[in-house]
Amino acid sequence: MKIAVIGSRDPVLGFGLAGVKELYRVESREDAASAVSRCLQDPGIGIMLIEEDIMEILRDTTSVLEQKKNLYPVILAIPGSYGRIRTEPERRVSADTCEIGAVPDV
Repeated sequence: MKIAVIGSRDPVLGFGLAGVKELYRVESREDAASAVSRCLQDPGIGIMLIEEDIMEILRDTTSVLEQKKNLYPVILAIPGSYGRIRTEPERRVSADTCEIGAVPDV
């Protein structure tokens, strides 16, 4: 199973240095849509890591993919070069904010 990373220069470079081979540096909505399409056509890709800002740009595409019941590829958002300030913590739950089995305060 392969991992694909779709994002701007810094996340793509970082994952490339970590050994990921399927790297898609995108600079426009068209580039991002094309990269997602190529990844979905490759049956060997099991995990797609997409930069948060790009997930926002492709919200219509990613929301359709999230509604499908396919197990693969798993699509995960990753922070970009500058990270992201969590402005809506009550709507987001992550491993760094709660213990397994714990219910987060809302």
